Amino acid sequence: MKKNILILFLPLFTFSQSGNYTYYQDIEPIILNNCASCHQQGGVAPFSLTTYNEVSAFSWILPDVISNKEMPPWPPDTLYQRFAHERTLTQGEINKITDWVWSGTPQGTPTNIDCVPTKSSSVFFESPDLVIQMPNYSSTATSQSDDYVCVSIPTNFSTDKKIKAIEVIPGNKEILHHLILSVDDNNISSTIITPDCMGTPAGMIGGWAPGSSASIFPKII
Repeated sequence: MKKNILILFLPLFTFSQSGNYTYYQDIEPIILNNCASCHQQGGVAPFSLTTYNEVSAFSWILPDVISNKEMPPWPPDTLYQRFAHERTLTQGEINKITDWVWSGTPQGTPTNIDCVPTKSSSVFFESPDLVIQMPNYSSTATSQSDDYVCVSIPTNFSTDKKIKAIEVIPGNKEILHHLILSVDDNNISSTIITPDCMGTPAGMIGGWAPGSSASIFPKII
């Protein structure tokens, strides 16, 4: 009589758990400062990462997307060129999140943080020198095609001005892909909306994309 023998091979995995990290003491600051500007209720990301329950629910995917630099999204190669305001994690932060996930996502002691510091709906400038608001516009974008439109808005300036900073606040950041702010040399006196438009030849002076903050320019002496 022949007997079948079942041999079970168990691969050996070793994980570094030397950090003993907890969410509130170690992970929350990293997530809020690097992820929550997009990953929040009403944000452009598909799910929110602003609480322990939300982060722990998606913790299974974190080690992979942060180790391969898929998240936070930052296409430039930092080994070739460095930029100001980079949206990247340090290797220490990557290791800390990975260790926290493999150790079972311990919660730790709540720190009573009342709000998300990088919430993309917040306003950087509470009292700007000038507020220019575009009229309401209903997008014609579909799942197969984008909607590119130019909106020319008069500033009513009588003299030239030097721009110190620009902040773009989208009305519906769930559908807005990006915004390019440029100068319209036509000196219009009323708001004009132009469909199928990709901008003006005058050049870009500011913009917005998911996760963007205000642009503050160097002081001119």
